[in-house]
Formats: sequence, structure tokens, C-alpha cells
Amino acid sequence: MIVDIILTSIPFCILIVFLFNSRLAFIIFLLIKFTTDMLWNHNLFGYNINILQLNGLCLIIMCFVELFKTQKNHFNNITVKILVFIIILNFLVSIWGYFHNHFDFSPLVASPLTLYHIFDWNLRFLSLALVFIIFSNIFNKTDDLQLISKIFLFSTIIPIIFASIDYFNLRNEYLFNFNTSHSIRMFPRIMGKYHDSSSLAIVLLVASSTSFFLYTHSKKHRLTFFYLLYFIISVFLLYNTYTRSIWLTFVVTLLLFYFFQKKYIHLIVSILLIIIFVFFNSSVQKRFEREFNYIISVNQQSIKYETLGTGRIGLWLKAAQHFTALDVISQIIGTGGSYGSHNQYINWLLKNGILGFIFHLLFLTTVSISLFHRFNNKLIHLNLALFLSVIFISNLFMQIWDNITFNIYFWGTTSIIFGFFNLKRIQPMQL
Repeated sequence: MIVDIILTSIPFCILIVFLFNSRLAFIIFLLIKFTTDMLWNHNLFGYNINILQLNGLCLIIMCFVELFKTQKNHFNNITVKILVFIIILNFLVSIWGYFHNHFDFSPLVASPLTLYHIFDWNLRFLSLALVFIIFSNIFNKTDDLQLISKIFLFSTIIPIIFASIDYFNLRNEYLFNFNTSHSIRMFPRIMGKYHDSSSLAIVLLVASSTSFFLYTHSKKHRLTFFYLLYFIISVFLLYNTYTRSIWLTFVVTLLLFYFFQKKYIHLIVSILLIIIFVFFNSSVQKRFEREFNYIISVNQQSIKYETLGTGRIGLWLKAAQHFTALDVISQIIGTGGSYGSHNQYINWLLKNGILGFIFHLLFLTTVSISLFHRFNNKLIHLNLALFLSVIFISNLFMQIWDNITFNIYFWGTTSIIFGFFNLKRIQPMQL
């Protein structure tokens, strides 16, 4: 009961701070967000509600209030207009899907479309849009890009501590079982206190990205070693989540960053190290071996391409078959559900139809154009590299936009970049 009271009071205390100092309230929220997310399985007062949902509502309330407080007309921006259209489409299509009952089907990993799901999934995208629109107003000072990077970095410290503990516990269990019975899990994937390894991997992606950004741009040499050490620890733990899509996203982000910065020696060395790592690392070889064994076991000595990617390709094909079986209206506007298709683009197509799919692509296009227009400033190169890696890698193998942690980090920093670099008052970074 005491824990429930404390957890419930956190978002309310943040809202009280917000009444007096909105900027400070957002900073506090970001500092504790990743830590409180680790309590995802703790239902408050016996009800089906947790601290993650309360934090999400807290964020949306603060963003809405800030939206109405500001004198700036955000809706003159074409990117914001696209976001508003998608928000409205999400809501209307959810109602259509709820009464038309499209979501309850067995070929895909899915759940019935309930009012709870409608509320949850609409708020997830709404939080993404509000963060993108509002953060450039909250963090609009000269050094705020550095500040937000430090905030995200320090917000990952406690999750990294628990992830490290999880790593050593699993490793000891692995070695004990190997020495006694040889009956072991091939890959002891760490997840810290999160729901699964993918959730931890996204937090570690934030940790590695921010520490790398601060390391490469820091002018204060006394902090350089700390940023580098934190980066190494984050990357090591990220590898031990065995979350392939996030790991590949990180690697490609790093290579693109060196390419954008014209650090070609760093790029070549990184590629060589990756090649050596892939071909000579026993864990990587075992991971491919387990994938092959899975394919064989499913297909009984014959190999079918549908089972590649631990069944992902087959899941995509089933999703495509379901889409073609929909009526014309549902194909155009979608069915309103959020499908576990392990592919963000397929999810958009099923959820929002061809119309919503096109507008999501338009949103990505306008964001990419805006980032490339700012390409001459080296401070945006890491953000641009991560954006390209997400749309070409993460979006193909997971539904990363359903993760509020990623949305707050990426779209928050992107919002600051858009707002700040329009002011043409860029100063040298003092980290």
C-alpha cells in the first residue's frame, strides 16, 4: 500500500511542480522516466493500472497545457499538420475497427480491439506528436541540446545498474548449469527489470547514443573518459540483450555518423572490427546456428523461407494475406488495431490503411528533408544517422514507435534540433 501511494504521488508531484516551473517539471519527468518504467508489472491498488500509464498521462497533460500556453502557431508547419491528420485518423479508424470487429483474428499475434486498447494506442501516438511539437518550446536555450543529452544519459544510470546485475546473475547461472548438467540456455538475454530484452535494449540505445554524442562533441576533457566508459558499458550490455534489430540499428548509426563526419579512417576501422566480431565471435556463430536449428525443427528437415527471422517473414506474409482479405474501406482507412507483426510499416498499413500508410511516409519524408537541410551543422549528424537507421532497419523488424521511451528520446531531441537550428545562433558546445 505504501509503495502504491508513493508511485501514484510521483506524477501528481510532477504536475504540481509544472504549475510553478514547467521546464523543471519536464526535466524531473525525464530523469525518472526510465527508472519508474522498471515497475511496469506493479498494479496500483489492485487495479489494472501502473506507473507507466500514469506517467504517460502526466506527459500528455503537461504537453497539452504547454501547447495552449505558447503563443507560437505550431500548425503552420507541414510536418505538424501531417501529425494532426494521423492523430485524427487514428481516433476515427479505432472507432470503425471497434464496431466493425476487424481485430479479432487468429493468423497474427493480436488481441481483440477493446476500448482499453483504443485508449492506449491512441495515447501512445499522441504522446509522440506532442513531444515533437512541444520540446522545442521547453528546451529553447543555446545549450539545451547538450542539457537534454545529459538528462537522458543520467536517466539511464539506474537501469544500467540493474542490467549489469542481471548480466552477472545470468552469467553465473549459465556457468553453474554448464558445469553441472550441461542443460543450459544458449543465450542468457538480459532484460534488467523491464518487460523484455527489447525494452532494455531501447534504453541502452539511448544510453549509448547520448554518451557517444557527448564523447565526440565534448570540449571538457575531464568528462571525456566518463562518457567513453559509459558508452563502452552501454554497448556491452546492449550486445548481451541479443536484440538483433536494435543492435544492428546502433551499428549502422555509428557507421553513418562517421560517414557524415567524413571520418573515413574511423569508418574503415569500425567496419573491419565488425567483420572480425561477426566471423570470430562464438556467441554470434551460435546465434546463427540456433536460427538454422529453429528453421529445421519447424519445417521437419526442409527449409522454407517463411520461417526465416524466427518466423518473422511468415508473420509478414500472413499480415499481407489478412490485408488483402479486408473490405475496400478497411484497406483504405485501416482497421484501428495495433498488430504484432514485427514490422512498423505493415503495422501502419493494417492499422491506418493505405491512406494512413501514405501519411506516415509523408511524415518521415518531411522530417528527413528537414534534417538534411541542417546537415551542415555537425551537431545533428548523430540524430540524422539514428533516424535513417530506424526507418530502414528498426521499422522493418520491430514496432519501435509503440515504445514511448524511444519516442520521448528521439522525437524530443529532433524537436529541439528543429527549433534551435532555426534560430541561427549556434554556439560552440561546452559539455
